[in-house]
Amino acid sequence: MKYSFYNSIIIVNEKKYLYNSFSGALIGLDDKTSEKLRNADTNEKFDESCFLDDELYTLKKCSVIVPDELNEIEKYLEIKKAKIENDKIFRLTIAPTLNCNFRCHYCFEEHQNKKMSAEVQDTLCKWIKQELTDNNYSALSVTWFGGEPLMCTDTIIDLSARFLRICDQLRINYFSSIITNGYLLNSIDAKDFIAKCKINTMQITIDGTEEIHNKRRILYKSNIGTYNEIIKGINSISSCDCKIKIRINLDKANNHIIKETCNQLKENIVDKHNVYPYLAKLFCMDDLNAGLEDKLLHNEEYIQAAIGFSNFAKEAGFNVSEKVFIPKLKIWFCPAPYGHSKVIDPDGYIYYCWNDIGIKEYSAGSIFMEENEEFKKQAALWKKYAYEFHEDCIKCKSFVTCAGGCAREKVRADKNYSCDDYSICSDMLVKNYIASIEP
Repeated sequence: MKYSFYNSIIIVNEKKYLYNSFSGALIGLDDKTSEKLRNADTNEKFDESCFLDDELYTLKKCSVIVPDELNEIEKYLEIKKAKIENDKIFRLTIAPTLNCNFRCHYCFEEHQNKKMSAEVQDTLCKWIKQELTDNNYSALSVTWFGGEPLMCTDTIIDLSARFLRICDQLRINYFSSIITNGYLLNSIDAKDFIAKCKINTMQITIDGTEEIHNKRRILYKSNIGTYNEIIKGINSISSCDCKIKIRINLDKANNHIIKETCNQLKENIVDKHNVYPYLAKLFCMDDLNAGLEDKLLHNEEYIQAAIGFSNFAKEAGFNVSEKVFIPKLKIWFCPAPYGHSKVIDPDGYIYYCWNDIGIKEYSAGSIFMEENEEFKKQAALWKKYAYEFHEDCIKCKSFVTCAGGCAREKVRADKNYSCDDYSICSDMLVKNYIASIEP
């Protein structure tokens, strides 16, 4: 047996813990066990004789010690490849329009006043049915995107009905979600819309307190704030059987008011049991929204804020995602490079990443035409990074919880690697988790 490469000793209040990023195990250590493990870490050969049988059982079960012949990184890549190849969900992100009723300063899109035509909708349904059949998928998952998708509710309702019929015919499952600014929820029958379209999850952005939000997320061609209208919309649907994720884009301008933000949400949102607020670090990509660099938070600043906000949100009665507390094994950073996740724009062009949407030279296909050389070139760029990782990633203890980071950063910005904030700050997260469970 040998000491796992993925072990880390974490010290909190002078107490020692062992965290294994591969298994996700977290073990409290007494001084004697800690010393034995320290010796195991420094010796080439692991001495089992100094451990009791029950200790060895726990260490093996938690992958703290592993067989001598085991190559841990190869094992991870084998698990990763097997799970991805056996994944039978066809994931589609569909933008019925790239137009938007907001103009947020950090948005990466160039909004186009165009909606998906009837011809594109018809062809899209035929293309989806063919893809589901040819690849023997067991489920279709659709995320409605934009622009602002609620500007096209009729299209979404019609397409959802057609997708559901296709899934019924093929006897497969259907899931859907929507990413929206939430402003138009009050101008439609939102509960009926959620029910008809089988919306399981809705992501809505609120960028801080009412004062801060109303400076950042304003209506197009006006200075009218949108906070109260969005809150009203959230309250109108919070009793629905639909998870409501409140995304708060965080940068230096609103990092200082996370507690106030949470307190206002607590006061204004009546029914909290389906509401999941979370912080998302504002970032920029060199080819899209460059120029935001001086506004961005460092990894540690963001994670510290995320930890604080999750604690505030939990105390306020909201649901909190567990990933805020302790990193777990991750198969992919996102499914983009692996071929069964696609993004469709209003013209029927196909992309691998929704940050590419609307940029025709980045498209990797079309629902109307066969592959051409440019489509093949774009697809090859993404597939290259499906299982190809920089040596620094392979040597990193956090690689198994990061899965290589954002592939788009490699494809578009030619970066060797792109680290995940949560993995970079894994020790900070584990320490916070320990502090939250210790008396």
